[in-house]
Amino acid sequence: MLAHSIFFYFFSTVAVFAAVMVVVSNNSVNSVLFLILDFVSVSILFIMIGAEFLGMIMLIVYVGAVAVLFLFVVMMLNVSQSKTHPVIKKSFINNISVGYLVGIIFFFELLVVIGGWKYKGISVHL
Repeated sequence: MLAHSIFFYFFSTVAVFAAVMVVVSNNSVNSVLFLILDFVSVSILFIMIGAEFLGMIMLIVYVGAVAVLFLFVVMMLNVSQSKTHPVIKKSFINNISVGYLVGIIFFFELLVVIGGWKYKGISVHL
């Protein structure tokens, strides 16, 4: 049981780190490679909880087809970084505020779902 917990925490940490690096990475090829790492670690987590079919389908479909297709397209397009204009702080602040708004909405949705579990057994008859 201890080994299962250690593997779970390791692969979940790798998945979160890879997901952050997909967004933060400046190079698009590195971003796609981190996306592949994220898909693999999430599929391993699915396999660990007993959903082997879902984990294998995720490996075959997402890693085997979609992520590799993204990688080929990015490498064939040869997208280079173009330095056009400096980053304007106003748009960055607007993006952060929209991100906070979406995060708060997701948080309240999770609270509703978790709060709904408490009242799952109670049925209301009208």
